[in-house]
Amino acid sequence: MKKIYALSKKLSMLIALIHAIVLSIPVQAQWIQTKGPSTNLTNVKMADNSGMFIAGTNHGGIFVSQDSGQTWMQSVTGIADRSMTVNFMDTLGQSIFIFNNWPISNGVYESNDHAQTWISHPINISYCTGMVCLNSRIFVGSNGQGIFYSDNMGVSWDTLNTYPFFHTPYVAVNTISRLGNDLFVSVTDSGLYKSSDNGSSWIRTNGGLNITSSIGKMASTGTALWLLSNYNLDLYKSTDAGLNWTIVPNPGGSNLINDLYGLNGSLYVMTTPHIFKTANDGASFTTFSGNVDTEYHHLANNGSVFVSSCNYSSVGIQRSTNDGLSWTLGNEGFANSRVTALFADGNNLFASTYDKDMFITADAGMNYTPIPNPNVAFDAFYARDIIRVGTDIVEGGYSKMFRSNNNGANWVNCSAGIQGLYDVNQFMLDGNDLYAATTIGIYKSTSFGNWVSLNTAALAGCEFSSVVKSGNRIFICGKNTNYDAKVFYSEDSGATWTDISTSFGFGQYTNGDRMIVAGGTILLSAGGHLYTSTDNGNVWNMSNGIPFTYSPINTFYLDGTTLYASMEFANEIFVSYDNGANWASIIDNLYNANVKSIAVLNGDIYVGTTGGGVWKRPLSSITVNLPKVQSDQNWFTMYPNPAQDVITITKPNGLNAQLSISTITGDVIYKNTLHTSSLEIDTKTFPNGVYLVQMYDGKNSSTKKLVICK
Repeated sequence: MKKIYALSKKLSMLIALIHAIVLSIPVQAQWIQTKGPSTNLTNVKMADNSGMFIAGTNHGGIFVSQDSGQTWMQSVTGIADRSMTVNFMDTLGQSIFIFNNWPISNGVYESNDHAQTWISHPINISYCTGMVCLNSRIFVGSNGQGIFYSDNMGVSWDTLNTYPFFHTPYVAVNTISRLGNDLFVSVTDSGLYKSSDNGSSWIRTNGGLNITSSIGKMASTGTALWLLSNYNLDLYKSTDAGLNWTIVPNPGGSNLINDLYGLNGSLYVMTTPHIFKTANDGASFTTFSGNVDTEYHHLANNGSVFVSSCNYSSVGIQRSTNDGLSWTLGNEGFANSRVTALFADGNNLFASTYDKDMFITADAGMNYTPIPNPNVAFDAFYARDIIRVGTDIVEGGYSKMFRSNNNGANWVNCSAGIQGLYDVNQFMLDGNDLYAATTIGIYKSTSFGNWVSLNTAALAGCEFSSVVKSGNRIFICGKNTNYDAKVFYSEDSGATWTDISTSFGFGQYTNGDRMIVAGGTILLSAGGHLYTSTDNGNVWNMSNGIPFTYSPINTFYLDGTTLYASMEFANEIFVSYDNGANWASIIDNLYNANVKSIAVLNGDIYVGTTGGGVWKRPLSSITVNLPKVQSDQNWFTMYPNPAQDVITITKPNGLNAQLSISTITGDVIYKNTLHTSSLEIDTKTFPNGVYLVQMYDGKNSSTKKLVICK
């Protein structure tokens, strides 16, 4: 085992050396992480003797600070998924150990180079309930499999078979804690056990405790041991090494206690309103967290600086250099959010996150400002899609839709007409009609009126992920109750639907993921394949231009004639310049990111990741050898120009063409598909000004200026 461990040490050093060499090689501009958004932190602990802080997050991976919590950097080398949740963290010698249960139970990771690189130590465990390091041994508690341990730094694992753990093969360990040289374990319906010989023997220490109540976090202040019980509402103290326990009044009243932290004879109690401190074994408590009213979760100290983590993204990491008298924010570089939607509007980029907040940045991601959460009924304001409708921005997420006419400063609920619990997956604007593809069907709202269900008998029980329009047809895709991919179209604005799912030969347990219309081509991601149609959905062909490997598309994004697609399981981003016929990967250094959303703004492409916040790169840095749509300024005509109430667009007969009219600042105010050689557009509602008219059909592209003067 020692040889194996030594080999793993050498391998980690080699990986670090290769990583350093690669980083030193000059390369073209690649993806860089913007400074946000920051949300939903879980653990902050001092990881070694250098004064460095390690922060393990909820769905955001691991972050490191080497300047006492002022700035942070995500640590990803060797980590399988940067969006993982760090459930437990401890140190053994100079090594840092972490355990993660999400997205899958990947087991233990070790870093022996100050969290620069990580080594995986797999362990066959379904769900971890705790991990501690004590006397050169690593202990891992499980929910139903007892306790595992390793005596060789995680290289191999064995199960603890001493009392009480050999009594039941499915013993459920609730918590496992290290206090001094003693190991404490709480077991479901059995209570608290203590071992003073590294797990060889155990005694029950339930005096004064209700063994049927849950036992949670523990801490030591030297003269006393402390634990949480009754689902973190009750605080207990023991002054006889854990044999007997007495209850201490919760300093937070009826509020849950999130964590306990012992330091230099004092106990710190993290609650939702404040951090409380006692230096006299609970005889009295003082408020330690200043005037900040938030949900405190964890606390750490490196000898001179306190760092606290909070479960609200507007607060995040706080620092105190004067023993809690005052606190400052320390979130720089802490971009750990799960971004669900991006929306570029003028010079603003909106970023919606899974964890309660939407943000706006007007300086290319240097600063993110939280937007007030209007969805108070569900305490969750995460949007799956954001769209501009005239002067309003509309967002749809979990069981609510809202609109704002002042860039998100205020929101109005616009969900009337839809009942039940649902997710809004995508919007589509067609004139004055706004369509919403949801997990309970397809809906339409006209001029912000009540939503009307378009769910005919043919759509019964279907969940829809995408809605698009091509010509006179509206297409929707999703899945039915048997988890079969379904695709429909309507030629009468959703009054009736035609099922075309059998045209594709989908297998069972598939899904219609996403659709988009680009230059007269309809693209459909479904069943792990990409399908295209150039004749308005009559004939479909499977595309071989993108290596799908049965990975669903998270999102399509069309920027002029450039099409982007992100893939979920493959963690990939692709670009196409010919409406999806040919693709090239542009993932480069953005590995293990799981991109959920894409936006283009002011010459940069932005992507929202799961656990890594928002990343960006210049469009000019994307250099791939792909066929491109040709630009021809004489391809279509437009008259009169300047115009007042109406304009006419003409083009040669041939392929269908996509037409859009936008303001100089980039706001799209009109979209349509031309199937004939000419189209009249009513411009009575267009304010005076200069507009950009863009049209392309997959082979040709052109943009012209239109002047409205009344």
